[in-house]
Amino acid sequence: MSGVVMEAIAELARQNRKLAARVTALEHALTEARERLNAHGLLLTTPHRRDVVRHYDAQLARLQEAS
Repeated sequence: MSGVVMEAIAELARQNRKLAARVTALEHALTEARERLNAHGLLLTTPHRRDVVRHYDAQLARLQEAS
């Protein structure tokens, strides 16, 4: 009986390590995606949308004035 319990604990530990590694990889991918979006000025969160729209409207106005 003790062997079965120890095997179950070992299996749970393996699964825990595997899931922890997967979470770490997903967090890293999410951070990279956020950095790429921010680098391109594509702030997709709702509170910042108004600021982004103003920024692009101002850019468009400058381009129209220049031409």
